[in-house]
Amino acid sequence: MNDKNVENRLNSLEEQVQNILSALQNGQRTQAAVKDWRKSLGMFDDDSLMKEIDSAGQNIRKHEREQVSDDHS
Repeated sequence: MNDKNVENRLNSLEEQVQNILSALQNGQRTQAAVKDWRKSLGMFDDDSLMKEIDSAGQNIRKHEREQVSDDHS
């Protein structure tokens, strides 16, 4: 990589960092900060693989509850 290309990339990165710092200091929310976990609710409702995963998880929890119950008997 030649020096001019490295210098251009460095200048671009410095500008991006400056913009981020400026936005943070001004209390502006970035794109990543606006994301909300609630938007993902229901996105796998009709997915057969997720139903299989959920079922397997329930079976594991059921088995663990039975083991704990047996240990305390």
